[in-house]
Order: sequence, then structure tokens, then C-alpha cells
Amino acid sequence: PMEWDFPVYNTHKIIGQRIRNFVANGNMLVLTGGILAVEFINSYFFYNIELADGNYSPGPYRRLETVPEELKAAPSILPQKGISVTAAKTESLPSGTQVVYGTPRSSPVFMIKFCEAQNAMEGMPPAKVLPRDCPLSEKEGRPCSCGWLMYIGYNYQEQYPTRWDKVLRAAVEILNPASEGSAKKGSEETLAAVKPEEDEEQEGENKEGKLEEAEQKESMQQEEINDLKSKISQLMASHEDVSPQDGVMTYSSPVMRKARTQQLTGVSGGAKQAQISHLRREAMKILAEYRAAKAGKSSTQQLSSSSEGRGHEDANEKLLMSSVLQLAKDMKQVDTKVDKLASAVKDEEHGERGGRR
Repeated sequence: PMEWDFPVYNTHKIIGQRIRNFVANGNMLVLTGGILAVEFINSYFFYNIELADGNYSPGPYRRLETVPEELKAAPSILPQKGISVTAAKTESLPSGTQVVYGTPRSSPVFMIKFCEAQNAMEGMPPAKVLPRDCPLSEKEGRPCSCGWLMYIGYNYQEQYPTRWDKVLRAAVEILNPASEGSAKKGSEETLAAVKPEEDEEQEGENKEGKLEEAEQKESMQQEEINDLKSKISQLMASHEDVSPQDGVMTYSSPVMRKARTQQLTGVSGGAKQAQISHLRREAMKILAEYRAAKAGKSSTQQLSSSSEGRGHEDANEKLLMSSVLQLAKDMKQVDTKVDKLASAVKDEEHGERGGRR
């Protein structure tokens, strides 16, 4: 007990920090009863534990079921011995406290889980972290290191053996590595059980990410395939629309007509003039062929009236004439477009000359 030897140091300086670091490094600090022991916990570990009303709790104190295995060998009920037992209010105990013995309002034996983590400010000592905040601190890259503070409210001033002696012996054995139910082993087993679950969750997240990436690649490849298919179908349709008729290529597809128009309008200067002249010569040639074919039609009609046995030749001639007429219509449209193109070229040349001036 600290009744006659209370350590007085600056709690924020190096000695106070070393006491906290010792506990947080997986160790247990056992403090026996008295007002000064509670004050020591409050001062050096920054808690606000309050004593029982009137600084007295009559007891008896029953052991809770959820206690470490070592303490289950201690008595199930502990008595108050005069005023030798100092209890604390259960409602004032900090987060992470495990009550071992107590009444509905007070507890003379309890364990406080004390944790520290690396300080967020570089160069500063480790910072206190509540046990419930340790998962959040670990996500931030500052994992916790924890230990235990154990308070036993009896002052052990009596010279004869008591039931409180067994509680103190059991408290010493809690973190003993040789003990089968030590708290250290229990925490290691818990970590060993949690780690595979975390690995499985991480593996599941990795698999989901790979599946999403594969689906995105597959959708992109499908879009490329569809684009290529549409281009191939357009090329095949345009190829089918181009057909030779009497030595002249006709462009019935809108795509091909557009391409032909772009081909004509895409040429500049003297090349435009040469193409226009060539088209005019071709148009005049086809027109002459049309007139000759028309003259041949009249002579063919005279021959058909004099002889009825030439019906088959007349059908062929009619087919030929219809083809020539259709060709003439197409050429007239070509001639109109050529005239428009020629006027556009002249306007463009005139504009260029005006700009140079």
C-alpha cells in the first residue's frame, strides 16, 4: 500500500511517461487498497475514479462470472473488514474496465485496460487511447499497445491470513506465461482467431476488385468488337452499292455519294479545275452516245413494223434504251453537280484573290 510512500513526480515528465509505457507494453500493475492508490491511478493514468459514498462500502462483495480463469480459484465472496477495504463507484470506472468483485454500486476489485498508441504529432511521446478507439487508431496506421491496471481494495494491514490473500495471489498469476488461462495467452489466441478472418476478408476484397477489373476489360473489348462490326458492315454495303454499268461506275449508296463528293471538294486549286474539265468531257461523251442510241431507236422501230419475226430483238432494244435513258438522267444530275462545284471553285478562287489583295 501507498499509505506512507506515495510517489510524487510530474505526471507529464519522463518518470510518469515511463510508468504508463510499462503498463501499456503488455504488463499488469497491481495496486492494493487505499485512497492513495486510487489517487495514483487518477494522477498518472489520467482517470477520474471516485470513491464509494462516504468513503465506505459495507459489502459483501460477490465475484462476477466473467473473470479471468486464475481469479475463479479465489473465494466467490469477499467481506468488508472494518474500514480496511476501499471501494470505488462502479459508474465512475473508465471505459475498458472489468469488474471482478462488487456490489450494485461499488467495486473493491477491478481491472482497467490501459492502451497507448504512437502520437499523431511527430516527436511527441505515445498518447493514451481508449480501448474502444483502438480499431480506429489501427486504421490510421497507429496500432495500440495495451496492458492492465488491477486494483484490490484491501490494505493488507492485518497480520493473519485472510480470503483477500488468495485474490492477490491470483492477480499475480494472471499474466504469468506458465498459467494456462493467462490474459496474455487469451489475447494471443484472440488475435490468432481474428487474423484468418481478416485475411479472408482481404482476399475476398481482392477477388471482387479483380472481377470488376475483368468485367471492365470485357465490356471495353465488346465495344471495340461492335465498332469493328459496324465499320465492316458499312464497307460491305458501300462495296455492294458500287456497280459498273456500261463502263461507268454509279454510286447509289449515300455513304459512297458522300465520299465521292468529299473527294471532289477535297481537291484544291488547279487539281479542281482539271477534274471539272474531265467530268465535262465524260458528260459530253455520254450525251453523244445517248443521242446516237436515240437515233438508233427510231430506225429500230421502222424495222420492227416491216418484220414481225424480230420480236426478240425488239425486247433487247427496249431494255437497252431504258438503260440509256436512266444513264442520261444520272449524267444530267452529274452535270448539274459539276456546274455547282465549278461555281463554288470560282467563288473560292475569287475570295482567295481578294484576300491576297
